Order: sequence, then structure tokens, then C-alpha cells
Amino acid sequence: MSLFYMLDCGFVMFFGDRPRFAPYEIQHCLPSHEHVYQASSASEFTARFVQTNQRPFPELLDAVLSPFQEFPADISAAGHFMLLHGIPATSVNY
Repeated sequence: MSLFYMLDCGFVMFFGDRPRFAPYEIQHCLPSHEHVYQASSASEFTARFVQTNQRPFPELLDAVLSPFQEFPADISAAGHFMLLHGIPATSVNY
């Protein structure tokens, strides 16, 4: 699901297209940091993956939009891209 959402993010940001996914219907965690996917074994991948942010996307988007919550830590570049896409999408009528 996150790959479809990333594709949707790209269409909105680069081509001015209308979002096809409402931000709160996405029920997944954000992508991990790039170094996680460079692991040479399954055990190394598991060890690296545990260190990344595991909060679900809607909860992280609420934290970004709220002036009362602290900005989430340990977010990957792809995760920031997805959160930035979710901010303007919260004001779109679907």
C-alpha cells in the first residue's frame, strides 16, 4: 500500500494531480531509513529495522499537524515525503 501512496504523492507534487488517497485511510507505518534496506542478511535487516519509527501513519500525521505534539523523531526521507503529501491532502474534499 505504501508504494501506491508514494506514487500518488509523486503525481500530486510533480504533476499537480488530485490525490487519490485520503491521508487517514492509509493504515501503515512509514518506510524505514535507507540503511535498513542495505543489510546483507535477514538478521541484520531485523536488527536495523527495530531501530526505526514504528508509529502508524495517521498518528504521525496528527503529530505533524498538531501544535501540541512533538514532531516525531527518526523519520526517513521517504517518510518525510509521505507526511508532507498528507498535510495539504487533509484540506481536500474527496
